[in-house]
Amino acid sequence: MSVNIGIANRYSMALLEVAKERDNVQELTAEVTAVKDILGQNPEFISFLSSPAVSMKTKKEAVKAAFESADDVVSNLIYVLIDNKRAGLLLTIIDHYISSVNAYLNVGEADVYSVVELSEAEEAKLADAFAKFTNNKQMILRKHIDASLIGGVKVVMGSVVYDGSLRSKLNGLAHQIKMS
Repeated sequence: MSVNIGIANRYSMALLEVAKERDNVQELTAEVTAVKDILGQNPEFISFLSSPAVSMKTKKEAVKAAFESADDVVSNLIYVLIDNKRAGLLLTIIDHYISSVNAYLNVGEADVYSVVELSEAEEAKLADAFAKFTNNKQMILRKHIDASLIGGVKVVMGSVVYDGSLRSKLNGLAHQIKMS
């Protein structure tokens, strides 16, 4: 585990503990997700917060202006990151926090790769099947298009890959033919 990942994990776990103590895990998660969306649309803001050329006071004033309606816990987290010169880890911390909340709420996460966009019915069926398979209440699917699959789907959960793609089946068949 890299040092930054470990640091991000500690901050995210502390944020989750605060959310549990305040009994507002889902509300805080919504706020943090909104912050992530805003930062995703404005990546230069993270660069600004990480820049040693900008004073801490200026950074904090910008955070206050940008996130004035955010929960104090979110603003305070960003202020602490600025103070500790770790504002560049904010998105990683948010991602770890969201994953930790999902684990806490027994919600699984998976990346799904398909040749074409899945219909809502296909997505729901796949999410239900993997939720049952993994004993989760729910499964969040992050969808990706991958034309190299030829057909079918590939599901990645952490380090585990469930490959039901046509490409995988053809590769398996080719391997069997070679071995015969």
